[in-house]
Amino acid sequence: MSQIKIVKNFLPEEEIKKLENMFFSKDFMWRYNYQTADNDNESFFYHLFYVNNAPFSRCYDQLIPFLNLLKPLSIIGIRANMYINKYKKYFGGWHTDKCSNEKLNHTTSILYINDNNGVTEFENGESIKSERNKLIEFPADFVHRPISQTDQDRRILINLNYFK
Repeated sequence: MSQIKIVKNFLPEEEIKKLENMFFSKDFMWRYNYQTADNDNESFFYHLFYVNNAPFSRCYDQLIPFLNLLKPLSIIGIRANMYINKYKKYFGGWHTDKCSNEKLNHTTSILYINDNNGVTEFENGESIKSERNKLIEFPADFVHRPISQTDQDRRILINLNYFK
């Protein structure tokens, strides 16, 4: 039995729409990263919401409805990722979301913001398609990688690492 939990329509429609509007706004601030993991060269854009035990973004409050539904005991980090369509499938590097402390046993959740044909692929062979307002939850030590989309100009998701 898989340890990957999938919840479709995680947020109420009004809340997912607010997140879409924020992320797709021309005024939303994205940062560039030249690789998705230490072992690849697939670039993407990101926005840090929560780092070093504190909110980091002026937009952090926009995530409160999401956090209220997820109910994390303690947050490690929250970031949004945006992959730009390069009209070819790109496979990010295999990685885990483990912290530097190997003894920590935490959880990763991904909330997909928009529909596209990109996926999150797991080393065990499971593959989860990016579907608007779908949440996936899995142990942070699960090896996984992003696979880019080819049908939409952007693939946007929120990645949250936390203790349950």
